Amino acid sequence: MTDRSIPVQAALQAGELDAVLVVAPPNVAYVCGFHAEPHERLIALVVPRQGEPRLVCPSLEEDAARSAVDGRVALHVWRDEEGPADALARALAGTGPRLGIEKRYLTVGYAELVAATARAAALTACDDVLGRLRAVKSEDEIDAIHRAARIVDRVVGQLGELAAPGITEAACSGSAPRAAAHSRSTR
Repeated sequence: MTDRSIPVQAALQAGELDAVLVVAPPNVAYVCGFHAEPHERLIALVVPRQGEPRLVCPSLEEDAARSAVDGRVALHVWRDEEGPADALARALAGTGPRLGIEKRYLTVGYAELVAATARAAALTACDDVLGRLRAVKSEDEIDAIHRAARIVDRVVGQLGELAAPGITEAACSGSAPRAAAHSRSTR
């Protein structure tokens, strides 16, 4: 369960923004824990300077989103036949006039929709806000990196034991016992 909205909100205060619209799937996952494959339907996380984050998502992602955010984020679900405009308007309501957007990830079409939906808002590129936050690792992230490194070290060691002249990569990756037996028989 991931909830990094508090550090994001602190960064908004420092950056003098009222809210940020997060659209890059890895950043949405980083902030609220909802992992979605990128597709043409709008999925966006609105993080206001104060208050509860709001996730805009298509109805086909609703169950996964609800499960991932576990009540920590308000959901604004939209259906294909109605489009995302109303859900986006509800999510942006009351956020203030200074809205940060991920300029590198927000499509022109969705940027136009955001501008039309939040007419009074000044859109400001804020890609660096999340980048700076993601660069500093928490204890949990450091522990996960250490666990991953130990796994990689173990796998590399096992591959080294399997590798021998005449053994293909496929044999090493396919069936470790078969590759090991072949390796011993060719030595």
